Amino acid sequence: MEKQEAASFSPDKKKITDDGHSISANGKAIFWFKPRIALLGEAEYGRLWTSQFDEGGIAPAFGAVIGTQYVYPGRLYISYLIPIGCVWATPTNPCNLQSKRLQGFTFREGFQVRPHIGWGIEAGVYHCCAQGNPEDPAAGRDCPWAGTELLFVHFQFPGW
Repeated sequence: MEKQEAASFSPDKKKITDDGHSISANGKAIFWFKPRIALLGEAEYGRLWTSQFDEGGIAPAFGAVIGTQYVYPGRLYISYLIPIGCVWATPTNPCNLQSKRLQGFTFREGFQVRPHIGWGIEAGVYHCCAQGNPEDPAAGRDCPWAGTELLFVHFQFPGW
């Protein structure tokens, strides 16, 4: 069994408000059932706030970890983000902000280049939904596909 935690802050300028910030914190539990194959469970809390809105929530995911060996030893993480939250905000539903129903796959390959330093690449393919009109649910919601890519450096602190 292994656990991993991470946190981030980003001064995300949103196009609609030209301001904003976001924070996130996540934790992973990894269960190694074979020397190079593991299952993972993950939960991330994220919050975004701007001058016009403040939203946040928890995003659970599950997946697998595969030990790799290229030039450096590494790990391939494959996870699926589970959609949660309410679909429609109605007078009888206490949900004030509709869930974006964010779901999709994330692929992350990390390499250990020094005992406590590594780097890697991450890509994701996601499906999410924009806010709809709660007064007219039949009008539907726009639900586009999106992708992300990320290069990262990580530092490990032994004993933490």
